[in-house]
Amino acid sequence: MIHITRHAIDRCIERVPGITTEDQARTLLSSRAILAAAGFGAKYVRLGTGHRVVIEEGSVTTVLPTNTHAWKMGSRWDRIRQHARGWARFYREDDAA
Repeated sequence: MIHITRHAIDRCIERVPGITTEDQARTLLSSRAILAAAGFGAKYVRLGTGHRVVIEEGSVTTVLPTNTHAWKMGSRWDRIRQHARGWARFYREDDAA
């Protein structure tokens, strides 16, 4: 079983045509292809609709729109996103204190 974030479910309902309920989104995001890709460490899975499912640390985190450029999914952009998440985590922890 793979962990699917609330954000991924919301983006799936918002962006993938024909997906209107949370159950449909969970079924799509936990398909055999996505489970297999997560099992061997893939970061992205392209759906038949052209949308990309993002997998980070064994969790489905979001669904990207069809017009997302493939060059923005390279290791340089991964580092930029990781850096941004680090700052977001830092500010959240700082605000909680």
